[in-house]
Amino acid sequence: MTKALIENALKDIRVKNIIAHTLGHENPSTTVLQKCGFVKINELIDPDEGLVWKWELKMQ
Repeated sequence: MTKALIENALKDIRVKNIIAHTLGHENPSTTVLQKCGFVKINELIDPDEGLVWKWELKMQ
């Protein structure tokens, strides 16, 4: 599903990167993002969720 969403985004030339957020620990979501080429770029504190990781996939 993630790959399909990325492919759909690539169809729009305005898309320069894709940002995603996950809970701040290794989990199935982080594994999916890593396999799709996302890189963790930041750690944030969400008032409801606590530690959150910010991920980015740069378009070429």
